[in-house]
Amino acid sequence: MTALEPPLRSLPNLRDVGGHVTADGRRMRRGVVFRSEAPSLASAGDVDALAQRLGIAEVIDLRRPDEQQRSPLPPALAAGARWHRVPFEIEAPPHASDRALSAEEITCADMGRFYAWMAWRNVSQLRQVLGLLAELEAPALVHCAVGKDRTGVAVAVALLVLGAATADVIADYARSDAAMAQVLPRHDAELTAERIDADLRLRAPAASMAALLEGLRPAASAPAGLGADEPARGAPGGVRRARCPRCGPGCGWWTRRHGAARTRSPAGRRS
Repeated sequence: MTALEPPLRSLPNLRDVGGHVTADGRRMRRGVVFRSEAPSLASAGDVDALAQRLGIAEVIDLRRPDEQQRSPLPPALAAGARWHRVPFEIEAPPHASDRALSAEEITCADMGRFYAWMAWRNVSQLRQVLGLLAELEAPALVHCAVGKDRTGVAVAVALLVLGAATADVIADYARSDAAMAQVLPRHDAELTAERIDADLRLRAPAASMAALLEGLRPAASAPAGLGADEPARGAPGGVRRARCPRCGPGCGWWTRRHGAARTRSPAGRRS
């Protein structure tokens, strides 16, 4: 993950997902995949920066159709970007208790279980997201409404199938925690800093993502249809490296250009 300099002030949850070292020693390219809250929240100047400075030409929108209709892509971004609508289902899982838990009762373990349910409920959507990322010809933005839950799960899965370290996946998710005090009140003015701090559903502590990753460990294989190939070393047992739909196994998508074979630089490092 890489900080943007200068940052886009109206998109405090925006960041570059690249820069992580994978299990086989390669580094994910920077400036290829970004994550954020909905770009409809951005100022005109920051929308221009998304399009011009970052070169965003692919937008992967994980929001529901009604959210997309209420807040479509800003025209300045839509003019030069393809808008991929991949709505995630985020309703409570069917086995959830009939009694809603209060903010004080919610734990990070509860959030991890909810995220695990979201991942398995949205297998086809996750496969679509991975396929879109594999086909990138230009920088992409992955987002939902606030860039925490749906985006958090989708980005975590993408990082894991590429072989990112568990600690890096957790740290990337947790960076959203500090941004929530700025992002959420723009959706609901009653969400004060005190209310956000007291409710784990509105935050992004590292322990919530850690609970998700721990919940994925017992699985024997990747969710059906994710296009799994070889296991990614260092990833939870149920997560495997994704097969590039264009080039097949062995392609270095995202970490390098399509179809590129691994070579070693004179210094002995993978290039």
